[in-house]
Amino acid sequence: MAKKTIYKTVIMLEVLSEEPIPDGMTLGDIDRECEEGMYTGRNETTVFNKPVKGKRAAEAVKRQGSDPSFLNMDENGNEIEFEF
Repeated sequence: MAKKTIYKTVIMLEVLSEEPIPDGMTLGDIDRECEEGMYTGRNETTVFNKPVKGKRAAEAVKRQGSDPSFLNMDENGNEIEFEF
């Protein structure tokens, strides 16, 4: 079986505000507040399209609370082939 490759990008958002950011704000809400509201923000890409393969790819997906099958791989990072 072929090992599945996925791509990892890490984007950091630095935000400055006069008040603490309220709990429960989504990343979209925060971005909108930076663009149109009272926050100032700066995006920085710290990792861009780094290939992650096999077992490491499956582990990365699980750390995000998802199932490896969502990205067409098994628990060991092998590609899942679907038959139609």
